[in-house]
Amino acid sequence: MKRKPLLPGLLALGICALAADAALAEQGVLRTRGANGGAVAARGPSGGAIVSGRGVQQNSDGSVTGASGTVLRTPQGSVAGRASTTTRGADGSLTHSGGFAASGQKGNVQSSGSLAVDADGTASGSRSTTATSATTGNSYQGSTTVDPVTGTVTHTGTCYTDSGEAVACAK
Repeated sequence: MKRKPLLPGLLALGICALAADAALAEQGVLRTRGANGGAVAARGPSGGAIVSGRGVQQNSDGSVTGASGTVLRTPQGSVAGRASTTTRGADGSLTHSGGFAASGQKGNVQSSGSLAVDADGTASGSRSTTATSATTGNSYQGSTTVDPVTGTVTHTGTCYTDSGEAVACAK
């Protein structure tokens, strides 16, 4: 049986809800609930808005998948969003992936990662993050990994000038 992905639907829900009728949002909070999840949208008096949704489903193979997502806009115009999905296998295995991104007057950041744990407890995963200053154009790129054989966590990170030259990161 083909599984319907929850994450794209949640993100679409968030985008649609942010674009929803302003008259409804100005009156407070809009909520919807269903048997497998729900969503909430709100708009503040100064122009900020947030939408969040979540859902859970039982899969035909006995696993259970949950997904969630949130998007927001501040009154100053900054925007951010996050999304994740987790599946717990019938055999006890687990997979998780997620990410976030934000952009505002001071710069932007984005990060995504995943983790997998086999039924026997063997774990592997990674996360990558990039951040850029709007003021200087300087940026940071980092990566963290978990070795499935040794369990060793390794992190690398590099800072760059606005022209792309690698430099020491400020502490």
